This record gives sequence, structure tokens and C-alpha cells, in this order.
Amino acid sequence: MAPLVLKRRKAAPSPSPPLSEASSDSGSDSDLNLHDNSDPEDGFFPAGSAANDDDQDFSASDEEIDHDEESGHEEEDDGEMGELEEEYRTLQASQQSILQTLKQHRDDDASRGQAVKNQKALWDKTLEMRFLLQKAFTTSNKLPKDSTKSRFCSHDQEIEQAYVDLLDSSKQTLGSMLELQEALLERNQAAKEDF
Repeated sequence: MAPLVLKRRKAAPSPSPPLSEASSDSGSDSDLNLHDNSDPEDGFFPAGSAANDDDQDFSASDEEIDHDEESGHEEEDDGEMGELEEEYRTLQASQQSILQTLKQHRDDDASRGQAVKNQKALWDKTLEMRFLLQKAFTTSNKLPKDSTKSRFCSHDQEIEQAYVDLLDSSKQTLGSMLELQEALLERNQAAKEDF
């Protein structure tokens, strides 16, 4: 912490007595301005004291030294400024290349993210369809095997007709599922290319 330096206030010019009092020779206290509230030391030191004159001399010589040093440093500063400007341009160019790389990565990441979203949506729809078809799959597993089916169909004509209707309905369901698959592939061209 810098030491505390007390500075002396400059003396304010003392007010001159009014002309009417200055012309009188009464010699009263009012003529001497004894009742003035100003600092008595202010009257002893004029506004430009000797201490201030020394300070002004030192500051003038300091300014000359500073001017000489500045002219010597200006040449060094010009060289340093050129180096700094070149370094600034280099840094700016490297930042621009980094920014371009980051933008390219951002675009790639955005397209990957969109593909992941599409895959997730497709998976969700497929899973939902699987849940809806679960009952049909479970029932189809309970159907009689080929050897048992021929025995049932030979005993009753209604069973054979119901079995034929079931086969037609199953074919229509499979056809609808294939059409749905084609429609989904048309909507999502990226999946169609991979398929």
C-alpha cells in the first residue's frame, strides 16, 4: 500500500476590505480583518510557494526524460506492434478454421441425431404394431397342425370353409402389412437405401 501523503491546500486569496473601511483611519479590528475565519497560515504563504516551484521544476525535467524515453521506445513499440498484429491475424485465422470445423461437426451431428430420431420413431411404431398383433399371433399358434387340420376338415364342411376364410384373412393381413412396410420405406428414404 502506498504511503499516505498529505498535501497542503492552496491559499485562497484573502478578501479585500471594503473601500469605505480602507479609507478610514480608525485603526479598528475590522480594518485588520482579525475576525476573519480563514486559516492564519494561508496568509503567510502565497499561492505559488517555493515548494510548488520545486515540484514544477522536477515535473518539467521528468517530462523531458519521459519524452526522450518515449522516442526510443517508439521504434521498439512499432516492431512489437507488428509482431502482435501478425500474431493476432494468425490466432484469428486459426479460430476461423476451428469454427468451420465445429460447424461441420455440428451439421454432421444434427443429421445423425435426426437419423436416430427417425429410427426411434420407426422402432416405436413397429413395437406398437407388434403389441396389437400379439393376440393374433398367440391364436395362430393354437391352430391345429397340418395332420390334425386334415382330419378336422374331412369331418365337417363348415370347419373346412372356416379354415379357408382364415387363410384368406391371413393373406390379406400379410398383404396389408407389406403395403404398410412399403409406405413407411417411401416416407423414410434413408431407411430404404439401407434396406
